[in-house]
Amino acid sequence: KQWYQRRVRDIQRITPFFEMPATDEEEEEAPPVWNIQKQNNILLMLEILQVLISPTNNPQSVTSCQKVMYTRGIYMRLMDLLLYPGLPPDIFAKLLIIIGDVIRGNEIIQQFMDELEMSERPAILLILMFMVNDKQPFKARLAAFTVSNASSSKTRRDKPGLSPHFYLTKRMCKQE
Repeated sequence: KQWYQRRVRDIQRITPFFEMPATDEEEEEAPPVWNIQKQNNILLMLEILQVLISPTNNPQSVTSCQKVMYTRGIYMRLMDLLLYPGLPPDIFAKLLIIIGDVIRGNEIIQQFMDELEMSERPAILLILMFMVNDKQPFKARLAAFTVSNASSSKTRRDKPGLSPHFYLTKRMCKQE
């Protein structure tokens, strides 16, 4: 019980980290520049989230972390970050993988994802457009496939180590 309380409290502290400065869509400025330190910080924070909701973790632990990420707004911050201008491809791909892990096996979040609209389009349609866009890096397209697969699959956690996401993520990490 103490472990659970500590983990929930720590997840809540992560939420402000993903707040990005507002961008004015009407201005025709160049997208914000992501310096190397900012990219590394975001990637490391995404790695922490990935560890918490990895399909290889205990299912109860994953479910509780998914619930906290959803109720505390981290999930929405991650979805907002997808559309942030100038997002580097490696962060974009990692972000999609994390989003896939957050919604995998959680019917409430899957339903929310089905109803979510981003840029006046359903979020899942936007992610499918990322997947079929040949201008996107292969890694990002594969990650978009992971999200669409996670959003369409219902709860199945009896063999988490055998999920296609687990092998795709390991393979993508080896290619880096």
